[in-house]
Amino acid sequence: MTGAVWVINSVFEFVQQNETASKTVEIWTGRYDAHLFSTILRSNPDELMRLNKFFEKAFEGKVSDIELKINPINSQATYWYVGTKPIFDSVGLVSSVLVNGIELNRLSKRLSKLESENSLLRELFMKLSHILRSPLSSMLGLLDLIDPNQLDFENQKYFSYLKPLAKKLDEVIRTNAKQISSSD
Repeated sequence: MTGAVWVINSVFEFVQQNETASKTVEIWTGRYDAHLFSTILRSNPDELMRLNKFFEKAFEGKVSDIELKINPINSQATYWYVGTKPIFDSVGLVSSVLVNGIELNRLSKRLSKLESENSLLRELFMKLSHILRSPLSSMLGLLDLIDPNQLDFENQKYFSYLKPLAKKLDEVIRTNAKQISSSD
């Protein structure tokens, strides 16, 4: 699982957490020993109430997800996608809940970076396409000026390969450029 992972009991205490969750809680609370989500969300009672209802559903055996704004006291607000999965005991009762949190700010930053890289790649390809098509167009123009009847047999054979290959290359470059420019 990626992101922060907590296992909580019926009073929403952290029974277990991964390293990312521990670091996240420490950033949010300024304490490494915080063990309740209420400690984290004490500055935002509405979000805490939403989270408590959300956890109650999980303890009823329902898998669900929610988006939360976490506004820690000592930190900047962050947005999180939180999913839950009930953990059942041997009798079939929910004994605890697995909580997985993914910070949306980080995802949106990563998505922005990927979009920027994609844009640069698109621009590079379009420039490359233009660079390739310019001499290719000149080549096709020159091939149109050559009269194959004035060539000897062997050169006619080579010429008969050259023009279709150049046209095929031009078509491939145009098609790819069209696909790239329309994939916004």
